[in-house]
Amino acid sequence: MAVDIGTDVTVAIAGVGAYNMASTLLSVSWSGFSRESIEMSHMLTTGGRDFIPADLYDAGEVTMEVLYDSTIAVPMDQVATVLTFSAPDDDTWACSAFCTGFEFTAPLEDRMTASITYKLTGDFTAGGIA
Repeated sequence: MAVDIGTDVTVAIAGVGAYNMASTLLSVSWSGFSRESIEMSHMLTTGGRDFIPADLYDAGEVTMEVLYDSTIAVPMDQVATVLTFSAPDDDTWACSAFCTGFEFTAPLEDRMTASITYKLTGDFTAGGIA
């Protein structure tokens, strides 16, 4: 089994200046990818409950930790745009997304960082999930 490391991961967000640059990205987390289950059990069901998968899924959220740059505007008022995640093995995932969260940290005598969260919406293209 091959194991990748996070070096060379990139996240590009259409229309969002310098936070696209790999030199500012410290870490990225894609969480919350989910698909609901629909219970189909009824009064004559015996044994375990019956479920079927929902047709729709939730692509989750992508949170990035970046080097904070106070000259770059926080993209909170931006409409949904395309977020593209590229892994070191050249798998590329893309989805429509909009900014839902921004936090920054300014520790004494250390680099300032920001955490930016994007909600993914609609369908996505993926090189890693089928």
